Amino acid sequence: MGEEGGGVCELECPKCKKAWGRMKFEYGGGVKPSDVKILSGRRKKLKEGDPLECSECGFTYTTWDVVLAIATAEKKGA
Repeated sequence: MGEEGGGVCELECPKCKKAWGRMKFEYGGGVKPSDVKILSGRRKKLKEGDPLECSECGFTYTTWDVVLAIATAEKKGA
């Protein structure tokens, strides 16, 4: 049905505009907080049930923010 495979995308906060993490993703699959590696700011290991939020300013990501991050990764890879 959808594309198979996945990739890695950089997470740049929509609010503070800082790159704070890197997220693994699978096309057509869900995204879990444990798929995120925090690269700057408050570094902690995210677990299931944790909100996905910027480690620099605390902005909480919406589903749309995650979709945009993945779409940006697709454009860079093309």
